[in-house]
This record gives sequence, C-alpha cells and structure tokens, in this order.
Amino acid sequence: MRQFVRFEAPTAAAVLCAAALCAAVPCASTGCAARSADPATAAPTLPSAETDGAVAPIAPVSGDAPPATHTAAALKLSALSRVERVPGRRPLIELRVDAVDAAGAPARLGGLMRVTVQAPGAQPETQAFDIPLRTQPEADRHFDAILRQYVLRIEPTWTTEPARGSVLEVSMTLARPTGAELVARDRFEW
Repeated sequence: MRQFVRFEAPTAAAVLCAAALCAAVPCASTGCAARSADPATAAPTLPSAETDGAVAPIAPVSGDAPPATHTAAALKLSALSRVERVPGRRPLIELRVDAVDAAGAPARLGGLMRVTVQAPGAQPETQAFDIPLRTQPEADRHFDAILRQYVLRIEPTWTTEPARGSVLEVSMTLARPTGAELVARDRFEW
C-alpha cells in the first residue's frame, strides 16, 4: 500500500532559510545555520609528484592562519563518493570522507591527506594526490558542514582510462604534524 505525504507550500522564512544554505553565517531572519561554500564546487586536485608512495613531511604552519583542529580517531570512505565521467573532459572522482572520533561521532581533520588511486589497466596505473588540511581555512574548504563530511575532489590524469566496470582501489593516509597517521582503504567500481 502506498503512502502519500501531504505537501504544504513553504513559508517565506523557510524559503529564506533554504536559500541561505550556501552562506557562512546563520540566516538573521530564521537563525538557521548554513555552510560557507559547497566543497563539491572546489577545484579538483591534480596528481602530486611521487614520493615513493609516502606522505611528504609536514612543515609547521606559518602565517596568520590557525592550524586545523584535529579530533578524528578514524577515517572511512562514504558511500556518497562518486565518479563523474564527461566526454571530452578528464574524469573527476569525488571522495566523501567520514572522520569520526573515538566515540563514533563526526570529527574534524588536520594534517596532510595523501589519496592514492590504483586503477588496474589505466596508464599510469597508480596516482597520488596530496591535499593540505593543515590550516583551518584549508580544512574548511573541504568540509561539508551539512553532512559533516570532507569532500576531496581529485582529477586523475590518465592517458588510458580504466575499463568500465573495473575496480579502483583508493587509500587515504592523513599525516599529522605529530607523526601519527590515520589510514583508510576502500574499493569502488569504475
């Protein structure tokens, strides 16, 4: 038996609140919290220079930007991750990363994230991407405050793409300035 949900026209305050979801500050008329920018629109990261598969050492944060807050105990690749293939353009892989603390609650990341994509049959088969999350502005640029996930957009530069249906292996290593690392691995279909 189908159930139907009654739809009511939204109030003007609800429309303003929904429109404000891309603003950094709470909507003054409704008080709803919103995100500063959609991390899914950030420029994708291109492959970095290879450093034997290891994450490069992290230099101390300099300048006026505060270091990023780090409270995560574990990383996990979300099922919301996706691949975008558009003819005539390089493919885009949008990785959505759940960071959780020891209690399993959403947490924040700080450090340098190395994402390695291994694509059997592609040329080159392995590519690495370094995504800085060292300062609060860098971390915030990749953080989706609504879903409480990190959005890492990477753009592989394959000369030969993997075959459709092949399995990509993704590993993520977050190197902290303290030397500690968080690691997550997952596979998904190309």
